[in-house]
Amino acid sequence: MLRLDTEVQFVKGVGPRRSVLLTSRGVRTVGDLLLRIPRAYQDRSKFVSLNALQPGHEAAVHARIYTSRAIQTRTRGRILDVVITDGTSFAHFSKVDGVTNILIRSLENGKVVQQFDTIRGFFVGRSIVWSKDGKAVFYAAHDSNSVGNIWRQPLDGKPPEKITNYTSGEIFHFDFSPDNSELALVRGGWKYDAVLMKGFKQ
Repeated sequence: MLRLDTEVQFVKGVGPRRSVLLTSRGVRTVGDLLLRIPRAYQDRSKFVSLNALQPGHEAAVHARIYTSRAIQTRTRGRILDVVITDGTSFAHFSKVDGVTNILIRSLENGKVVQQFDTIRGFFVGRSIVWSKDGKAVFYAAHDSNSVGNIWRQPLDGKPPEKITNYTSGEIFHFDFSPDNSELALVRGGWKYDAVLMKGFKQ
């Protein structure tokens, strides 16, 4: 029978190894374990959708791992980058009568839940990149001189904002670092030459 002064290692499921960790945190006996107040309580019977998460708030989510990778850095050690989805929504371009819009659709039924205009007079690229917090989407748009820049469209309805200020070159592809602090792009241009071919024989 366990007593309040019984060493914690004798509690079923603890054992010697885990008791070392608990002892280092001030839990040596069953009494210490019973009086240990949890740092926080999380109700895992209620899940929050990914598009409803708030920065700095803890929440339980039910999601599927889409991709995962381990990134080795020079100063911060290894970072596990995991992209998850709960199947709530997806984004794509829609072009009607020459006008391109961004549509946010529900993955459950395919219905449009939000719609945004793209920059008028610009040629819009093919890729849409979601922000890591799910509160905005990014896309590349090129002006009449084929100069490309990245635009951010907030999902709260605010106007789009240009986040790069290039004065030349097209943007073929772009993406963000796992923490959204850095932007990687493939940029360049096209050169065309006319070739005269003659001497054909019938």
